[in-house]
Amino acid sequence: NGFGANVVEERVSALEREFSQLNLDCQRWLNDMSLAYRFSPEGVAEWTSRNKVYQILRQCWQRTGPLGPPAPGMIRAQKLVLSGLPMDRHLLKMPRLRASFDHVTSLDLQNGQILSDQQHFLGNFRQLRDLNLWKNRLSDFPQVISDMPYLRVLTLSDNQISLTAESAARLRAMSRLQVLKLDGN
Repeated sequence: NGFGANVVEERVSALEREFSQLNLDCQRWLNDMSLAYRFSPEGVAEWTSRNKVYQILRQCWQRTGPLGPPAPGMIRAQKLVLSGLPMDRHLLKMPRLRASFDHVTSLDLQNGQILSDQQHFLGNFRQLRDLNLWKNRLSDFPQVISDMPYLRVLTLSDNQISLTAESAARLRAMSRLQVLKLDGN
């Protein structure tokens, strides 16, 4: 059947373009440092850390990273682990992810020093079942978490979060949430 082959070819082409764009965006970000800084000890450490983030994102997109919690109809759900990396620094210049990460069901960003105004990164992961933001520098409950309809486990321990009446109401509305850790705020 020629029609089915056409659909498959178009999907493969779309995935190839998406992967090329992800690589291009990440390569630009990797090389977005002055030459003098890039060859300093700090610059080498920064490039190495950025490259690690890029490699982890690429593996996750390719579905060759660690498996995440299974989800109906999702093949090789992924767990994206960026814990312990200086994500606060990386998110300052990191391009917005234009590739789809709808196959990520678990995101671990513990001890990444992420600030409240850097929560836009979380918006790429709407299919999460498990989100770990333990030991960051969040001062309020990230609004974007309210847009994660399948979230079951949320760890926000050891931040500086103060719940407002609005954020508490958003939390209450998260009907699938089974585990919520807010200690140390």
